[in-house]
Amino acid sequence: MKRFLRKAVEIASPLLYKKFFLGARGMSWAGRSCAVSITFDVEYARDAQSLARAVEVLDSFDFKGSFACIGKLVEQFPRQHALVADEGHEIVNHTYSHPNHDELNPREFFNRLSKERQEWEIAEFERVSRKILDVTPVGFRAPHFGDLNSQGAYEILEKRGYAYSSSTVLTKTGAKGLPFNPSRKHYLKPGFGENAFGVLELPVMTCPKHYYSVFDSFHCFRTAPPAHSPGEFLDLFKKSVLISKKYNIPATFYFDPYDVVRLKEFERCLEFLSQQKGDVWVAKSCDVAEYFASKMRV
Repeated sequence: MKRFLRKAVEIASPLLYKKFFLGARGMSWAGRSCAVSITFDVEYARDAQSLARAVEVLDSFDFKGSFACIGKLVEQFPRQHALVADEGHEIVNHTYSHPNHDELNPREFFNRLSKERQEWEIAEFERVSRKILDVTPVGFRAPHFGDLNSQGAYEILEKRGYAYSSSTVLTKTGAKGLPFNPSRKHYLKPGFGENAFGVLELPVMTCPKHYYSVFDSFHCFRTAPPAHSPGEFLDLFKKSVLISKKYNIPATFYFDPYDVVRLKEFERCLEFLSQQKGDVWVAKSCDVAEYFASKMRV
């Protein structure tokens, strides 16, 4: 049944993407066709232990990435997380305990917490990040993306002065690929003026072959059966970048460090980006958010 549904989505995806981008109006990104952000979710000990390699691979191409980190793991692996910050990569708030994490906090769900508890999760990560990493984050990623994202989170982020969140799936939003200020009535749609939160949302790229799925390493390699081979992963990454170039939008990619840093195909993804430098701006999520916000103020 799962194979049948996946095949049906593959057949429908080209038409769904065409409909999604109908009437899209992109923009120039630092003088280039699009922006690309390589982001990681550091969610398990194996991910924290892979951070040195992740930094090494990014630095070999002179790229800076954004790392969504969990406070509890920062406390457990301070040296590994400090390396990320010290090398100029971005630290993103991924909450203190990641509610609904199968090991760290399996019994809670972020979107079901009281507003006070949600704010505690965000503020406690800030405390740990400042104490251990000397970093005050400006970006946030909700646990499990849109599955546990919530309207209340944007209220908290706005109150605490965050620049952006990256907590939604591209094809579930109403902004046709661009960052947007979420509506106070429906956070998956753009709002304007007083009806919008003062926090940008940077949606995460979906799979070019599977319209509804995030193009992440879990989808590619850890579903049963795996959705893609390493070689197909490379091909789909390239297609995703070409989509962002075609529509002049930013592409935010999300991977788990443990899954990809030892893959030759991941290095080839970065090599492809390096070859596109004249036309693709590779930047941290915080820099993409700042650039977009500056253009909207003009």
